[in-house]
Amino acid sequence: MALTNEVRLIGHCADAPMKITAQSGKLIARVAVYTRHWWRDEAGFQKEQKEIHHCLFFGSNAERAIKFLQKGTHVHLTGTLHYETRENTDHTKSFFVNVKVQEFTVSDRIMVSKEMYEKIFPGQAPYRAELAKQRYEMENFDEDAARIDRMTRMRGAKNA
Repeated sequence: MALTNEVRLIGHCADAPMKITAQSGKLIARVAVYTRHWWRDEAGFQKEQKEIHHCLFFGSNAERAIKFLQKGTHVHLTGTLHYETRENTDHTKSFFVNVKVQEFTVSDRIMVSKEMYEKIFPGQAPYRAELAKQRYEMENFDEDAARIDRMTRMRGAKNA
C-alpha cells in the first residue's frame, strides 16, 4: 500500500487571493478556502462545523488563482499538506498547516450577493436561474424526444 500526501477540498473562497512575490521572484497566491460539514446529533438537531484551509498557489496556478478566484467562488482543488514551524519574536513557536495546490477548478456555483453578481455580470440574468432554465429545457427536450420515440414505436406496432 502506497502512502501519499494528497488533499482534495471542495469549498468557497473566504476572500480574494493575496498576491505574494517570493525572494526568488516567483509568484505565490494565498487563499483561505472554507468548507462546511453537517450532521445530526443524538437528539436529532442539525449541527454544522466550518473549517478554514489556507491554500498556496505557485507559478501559473498563482496567476490563474489571482485572475479567476474571488470571495465566494466555489472551488475544487487538489494538493498536498505542508507543515511549517516559525519562531516568534517572544521565542515561542507557531505551527502552520497549508495546502500546496497542484490543480484547481472553479465550479459554476457561486456564493455572492445579488449586488455583487450584477457588478460582475452587468445586464445578465442571474447565472443560477439561467443554468436552471437550460437544464429544464434539456430535461424537457429529452422527455419530448422519448415521448415522440414511444409514439412512433406504438404507431409502428399498430401498423404491423
